[in-house]
Amino acid sequence: MCKVNLSHCHGGHSYLLLSHSPVLNVQLVSQNSVDLAVRQQGAVQFKNYVKYSWSSRERSSGLSGSLNGSHAIPKEEKDQIKAHITDLMLNTPPLVRAQLSEALTIISSFDFPKEWPSLLPQLIEKLRIEDESVLNGVLSTADAIYQRYRGQFMSDELNDELQISQVLVRPLLSVLQRLTAKCSAVAGDPSQMHTLPVLLGNARLCLSVFFSLNSPGLTEEFEQTLTAWMDCIHILLTL
Repeated sequence: MCKVNLSHCHGGHSYLLLSHSPVLNVQLVSQNSVDLAVRQQGAVQFKNYVKYSWSSRERSSGLSGSLNGSHAIPKEEKDQIKAHITDLMLNTPPLVRAQLSEALTIISSFDFPKEWPSLLPQLIEKLRIEDESVLNGVLSTADAIYQRYRGQFMSDELNDELQISQVLVRPLLSVLQRLTAKCSAVAGDPSQMHTLPVLLGNARLCLSVFFSLNSPGLTEEFEQTLTAWMDCIHILLTL
């Protein structure tokens, strides 16, 4: 087994990150007792290994050296990663969360929706989170996943994919309505104005997902809720 030359001492222990054991890296990243710098490095390494080893296409054109994608990730390890990465991402510090979010986006580009049917229900469940910083991680991930639909023309295959994602429309609208109401309240309260940038940032991400999902064409679910979407946009533009 090839090992990446990355080690760190913390609390009398030396941690060595194994480039061909992504599950071990995920386990290390999840431990609050591990130094943040080590967790961040582990998350970066995990993201890079996923990038070059998740699919056979990427393995054939992987980087040379220790991160070369010639070692496939076994299916059972992939299943473990997909089962836990969403919760892990949202329960780690922001610097680690950003790397895990990128890894999740990479995995979704290969497996979502057909090989990862549990991802969308997981993301929809997390949209109920009221911690704006954690919600930002959920919305940023959804935004990155769905940007692949931009600039595409409708086809039968694409229509099938979009139909799977229609269950996201109303939960996402509910989040935008909540954020819009908060923005309106905060805009009239000088003592709360410092929270406005985060709220507007999350609202922007909601609308970015809205744009991505409608880029190939307006779907029936969006047509039915379009007035509510436009009401939110109008309020946000006139704050």
